[in-house]
Amino acid sequence: MTRYFTAALLAIFSLAIGSAANAVVVQWTVGSGGNDHYYEFVATELLWVDARGAATSSTHLGLTGYLATVTSQAEEDFLLSLAHSEGWLGGTDQGDEGKWIWADGPEAGQMFWDGGPSGTAHGFASWWVNQPDNAGAGEDYLDLRFGEWNDLNGNFTRTGYYAEYNRPLVPEPSTFGLLGLGLLGIGLIRRKRRS
Repeated sequence: MTRYFTAALLAIFSLAIGSAANAVVVQWTVGSGGNDHYYEFVATELLWVDARGAATSSTHLGLTGYLATVTSQAEEDFLLSLAHSEGWLGGTDQGDEGKWIWADGPEAGQMFWDGGPSGTAHGFASWWVNQPDNAGAGEDYLDLRFGEWNDLNGNFTRTGYYAEYNRPLVPEPSTFGLLGLGLLGIGLIRRKRRS
């Protein structure tokens, strides 16, 4: 009886760890070669449009999410370390066939691929052999499948999606702005001394 009880507990523990692992948001730190963005793999069967909606309505530490945009092999490798599984990414050519852009995030609207399988890269691309092929009408959505990209029809579901969260860029103060603040400070000090 004890052996069965132990096996049951191990099974429950494994399921709990597996479920929690899918919900963990991990930061890809600059110290480890990353960009300080946060990522997660959400294991749920969804169409691309639904995955996009889920990602853009999610938050982490007050940051709004989006389907991940992959701009380097290192970033893709990091995503695969979260879940070596198929999942939706934020690329689409729905608006203009063959012109692959990032739908959301800081790269929103940026084209990363132009054309079919022998197209032109405008940044990082990791297409599977002979992809994107638009083999079926409406293969307008980017799928990461075990380390390579595929274009898929919007009627397909995937076993999950990769979400990304990042802090908005804060512009560095300009030299003139700093000079203006310095002059303002000097003026306040002089005014205080005269009082």
